[in-house]
Amino acid sequence: MKHVFITEQGNSEEIREKVSKIRKLDHFVYEVKEGEDVTSFVKEYLEKETEEKVVFYACEGDRMLNEVVNGIVGHPNAAVTVYPMDARNDYIKYFGGSAMFKNLNSLTRGIEVPVDVFKVNDRYALNVISFGYNGLTRNSLNNNCHVKVDGELLNPSGEYCLGTVSNGSFVDGQYNCAPLSIVNDGLAEVCLVSNVIEEELDVFLDKYTYGGHLTDGDYDKHVTYCRGKKIELDSNEDMEISVDGINISGKHFEIENLECYMNFVIPDYDCDC
Repeated sequence: MKHVFITEQGNSEEIREKVSKIRKLDHFVYEVKEGEDVTSFVKEYLEKETEEKVVFYACEGDRMLNEVVNGIVGHPNAAVTVYPMDARNDYIKYFGGSAMFKNLNSLTRGIEVPVDVFKVNDRYALNVISFGYNGLTRNSLNNNCHVKVDGELLNPSGEYCLGTVSNGSFVDGQYNCAPLSIVNDGLAEVCLVSNVIEEELDVFLDKYTYGGHLTDGDYDKHVTYCRGKKIELDSNEDMEISVDGINISGKHFEIENLECYMNFVIPDYDCDC
């Protein structure tokens, strides 16, 4: 098995030093050049290595993880995981968080778990698609697009404040948007929040941080939460959505949840190494 560590400039020496301490690990560290496309590198690598099992380690945040995922789609000999550095890593919070994934001994001896993958128009994602209000950038509270889940229209008026389609549980580095999510049940978790007046926003976001938006009865009238396999977003004007932290724009998005479509490596928590 080959272990390929992908990192941005400035971190490669640190990773090489740590990986070199693991005996008999067939590996190499790839440093991404400025402006280089990670997805293209992964695709080209796998086109040459069609038989050997390969695990790719995204040594940065969710954006790099997404780029690696888009490269390994269609290659059954490939799996992906995260070796966290200082970037934001929302997806691995589902599996215990960064501290566990920083143990390279247990990670390189890790366990492959089949996980669901989103197909979003012509790209793929593991964690969360978010749209509308964003707690980090403070976009508009009043937005408009129609949201359908398996053909059922959730908001006939088209109005909403924020929305997420999730396989993971966390978004924007802090919000537990989908506390009931299961990463390999074949179903996406859809959360749509209607327009929240500005005076209530900070209180709502406090609850949203720990998943309380689903348990606090005060917000039942604002929150629609359901599960589905196919989600459609339709807007009369161009809208921007965040796909694992990568922004794309358009008027129509089709999101399909592909059950157990890829293998994700989690640390071997029982490793004695």
